[in-house]
Amino acid sequence: MGAFQSVPDDVLTVKLAPYLIGGPIVSLEPEQLLVVRETCKSGRDLVQLAFNNTALHMPVNFKPPPTPDGLYPPEPLEMRASAQVVEAMGRVFGLACTALYTCGRSPERIAALEVFVSRASRLSVLVLYDAAVSEEVLVRMCRESPTLEILRGPRYMETSDETIRAISIACPHLQNVSFSRLGRDSGDLSPVESYARLFPQLRDFELHGGEWISYTPTHVEAIRECALNSKAIDLELEGCHITADVIRAIVGTPLGDRIHSLGFIEPDDDNTYPRGTIIEPDAFLAAAHGFPKLRNLCVPMGSSTAGPGFYVDLSRATSRIINLEICAVDTTDACVAAACAHLRLVRLTLTGLDDLTSSIVEGISAGRSARTLKGLCIRDSAIETDSPLRAADMLRLLQGCPNLYDLTWYIGEAHQARAELDDAPCEAIMELMESRGGDVLCYAGGREYPEFEPPEPGCIFD
Repeated sequence: MGAFQSVPDDVLTVKLAPYLIGGPIVSLEPEQLLVVRETCKSGRDLVQLAFNNTALHMPVNFKPPPTPDGLYPPEPLEMRASAQVVEAMGRVFGLACTALYTCGRSPERIAALEVFVSRASRLSVLVLYDAAVSEEVLVRMCRESPTLEILRGPRYMETSDETIRAISIACPHLQNVSFSRLGRDSGDLSPVESYARLFPQLRDFELHGGEWISYTPTHVEAIRECALNSKAIDLELEGCHITADVIRAIVGTPLGDRIHSLGFIEPDDDNTYPRGTIIEPDAFLAAAHGFPKLRNLCVPMGSSTAGPGFYVDLSRATSRIINLEICAVDTTDACVAAACAHLRLVRLTLTGLDDLTSSIVEGISAGRSARTLKGLCIRDSAIETDSPLRAADMLRLLQGCPNLYDLTWYIGEAHQARAELDDAPCEAIMELMESRGGDVLCYAGGREYPEFEPPEPGCIFD
């Protein structure tokens, strides 16, 4: 055996030592513990002492072999590790493992995985997306893991409604689950309409069903039953067509009373926003009437408000909306003006609205929101028309909103010249925002919706 000198310093001093002296807890990888364990008997004892600390969190990941292009076929994948290695890992690290991510295809490896899980008594995360785990094995694994909080079932294997029901009994603490749509009668329904009611600790309220685009939930009784017991705090609506009946089913439930936000959809990997989410105007109004804590509203790209009258109706339904994001492509200057005239907004975001013009300056600054607005974000809007938004217009807008101190303006590179980003108005904008103690960002190029990193050349005000 080697000596402790062969162990990297950070493993001993940063990773392992805190467990032994009661210091801050960090995650350990199996490879790091294996190095220490193989040094000598003292190293083995040291690792065992760490395992006895219930604060230790250690993930184990059995990955498939790499492919030249990084792509894999849509079927269960074989893991790189042998069945013997999997069983050995279970014997050594099972007690410390709290999260297992694995594929696997051969019967020998699946059997070894089952042995591993039987030794992982503290397992809280089990991800089997690409594993060929049968329903019987899946249920047995879950019965060996009653403390599971996150479960991702095998997506290429059948999972019947009876199997899901058995898992709900075996793992009562599950907070996040997903199952294959294969092999069950409810496979075309959303989780909320099918199995979510069996898992009362779920933190998700997923209404998307078998179709990827514009799935319309219709089982309102199941939706209400689930909402009465759900621990979720918002609705997952991506790819859905939401009607007023769906919202009314949630109104008056504990879930409905917790909802703060509606309609916000995470951007895709390329930072563009999904177009398949439709929320009908009556659904928005039902939520405004019935969700007492609703403060934040987004009209998704696929939706339509049917004109400025919607925002008048919205203000009559609630006075609580303070954060509004508009992505509906049919939005006009009159829609923005109506929203600002009838709502008291603290933050306004306009995203991808080609029909807007520089007239939104008057529409925003003339409304009651002009006095309450503190944050404004304009992404690729008012750029295609004969009257595009220019730096001089943005200065007028800031002057008309005296409490606005947080401005973000995204302009595609192709439209930068039309925005007339001259020194005089840009410097005036900067001086005005600095006098208010605020911040201003203007990205004039690069990616379409730069949510996570600013595009080149960066903020023109820098």
